[in-house]
Amino acid sequence: MKERARLLFCTPMDSADFPKLWSRDAEAAAERLGFQLDLLRTAPAGAGGWNRLLRGYDGAVTSWGAPQFNAELLEGNTRLRIVGHAAGSVADLVSDELFARGIKVVSANDTMAGSVAEWCLAASILGFGRALEFLRFGGGEPLHWENRGRVRSLRDAAIGIWGFGAIARSYLELLKPFTPARILVHSDFASDAALAEWGAEPASLERVFAEADVVVLLAGLNNRNIERVDGGLLRSLRDGATLINYGRA
Repeated sequence: MKERARLLFCTPMDSADFPKLWSRDAEAAAERLGFQLDLLRTAPAGAGGWNRLLRGYDGAVTSWGAPQFNAELLEGNTRLRIVGHAAGSVADLVSDELFARGIKVVSANDTMAGSVAEWCLAASILGFGRALEFLRFGGGEPLHWENRGRVRSLRDAAIGIWGFGAIARSYLELLKPFTPARILVHSDFASDAALAEWGAEPASLERVFAEADVVVLLAGLNNRNIERVDGGLLRSLRDGATLINYGRA
């Protein structure tokens, strides 16, 4: 009988993130796929502690707060074959040593991006559409019928996006049926040709704020982006514009 692959779930049970990540469905999926998935009560101390612990495993399931898989953590480990990251970016997780050993790295980034993009779309519809001036949720108050004529469609909107990662592309995919009037994107990395494929035009961050009816912030949180959105940009927003900050920048 073939030995089952042995995986370590690296978010410890005493972590606040554990109940967000572990469930009966996750346990059932591991069993269905034939994995032996071990849980960790508390995190080991430092890279040395992780090194000793991971030597007995074929794979690691990581998430927020996981250690970097660097040379010190991997020293002497000839068994580890895959790291599955139950979160988005793996930038703080990976190292040259990890890739040099041929260890595969997979991430939930695209799946999570789709979920975040759905929330961006919902916020765009409710915000730009002025739905909250008309609707009342929960049955506590009557509809404001006198405001029903104020409700707008995204088909009339200029959409501005800061960032062009997985979330932004998922959001643009969801926007397609609404055929917005214009889409402006500010990105430090995307080419004009790549933006054109999505029906978007490149723009400065100043133009995004000044010309868009819906501004969606999806740039990653890093030293380059901190405090980029200042009072001047906020004052340049159109009257009645909707600002959606999902990038935390």
